[in-house]
Amino acid sequence: EWILQQTEMQEDGKKKSDHTKEHGVDQIHETVCDRFGLDKHQLSGLDNRERGFSRPVEFDRVGEGYRAFLRYETVRVTTETHPTQDEALASLIQTLHAQGYRQLKTQMSFLFVLSWISVAVVHAAQPQTPTSDVSVRVFNSTDITVPQLKPGEWTSLTFDSERWDTANLHETATNSGRLKAPVAGKYYIFANITWESPIGTGLWGLRLQLNGKTVIAEQSLPNTAAPFRISMSVGTLYALAAGDYVEVQVFQNSGNPLLIRTIPATSPEFGMAKLP
Repeated sequence: EWILQQTEMQEDGKKKSDHTKEHGVDQIHETVCDRFGLDKHQLSGLDNRERGFSRPVEFDRVGEGYRAFLRYETVRVTTETHPTQDEALASLIQTLHAQGYRQLKTQMSFLFVLSWISVAVVHAAQPQTPTSDVSVRVFNSTDITVPQLKPGEWTSLTFDSERWDTANLHETATNSGRLKAPVAGKYYIFANITWESPIGTGLWGLRLQLNGKTVIAEQSLPNTAAPFRISMSVGTLYALAAGDYVEVQVFQNSGNPLLIRTIPATSPEFGMAKLP
């Protein structure tokens, strides 16, 4: 019986391949949907504040039709009911474009099929080569106040925005200061910050901490008494297990609170990428 099932699956796979060549991606998409159920999509791009984001698109079955909806921060965008999931997704994308979202792209996955779709102003399904890219870059959209800290005391930074996130390494809603490895491997990890105010005494510190206990990169600078902003960067290559997370921590003991300034593409920025 098992051999018969395998033979049927192989023959069915050949038929689907021929069907794809003859009729295109849209029809084979419908065939797979009929067999395995609702699509699963990951929508990414720039929001109406020019912040990168990546969020799942969900579908509801309503009678004979479908509704698509996207949860992003405190907003939920929902479409009307449409005959197909593709039409519901296209309607969702059009709605987001009308609200100022742009450069939208979806990753569509089935139980046995993974394909990439490029999305313009209106939805256009085009198959693309699957990617092995596992990377993320995040930033904070506002200045961060760092209090006076005792020697040996560090505080973790949070990051409320994403430039990109290809594999759900980051969450803005919970634990937004963490980047988590979805798979085991060697990762390059970095952080950049810029302090606003010069200090007359004490130190600045910037470090990367693994799983809340192990420091894997650190930079400390003594007071320079310089009347301008001071930038700091750390980076390291480190082997992570699936589920390991990294945080950015800072230190300063000037005697007064200091600001880490928001500077586009510069501060505060945090990211990591898995090496092939």
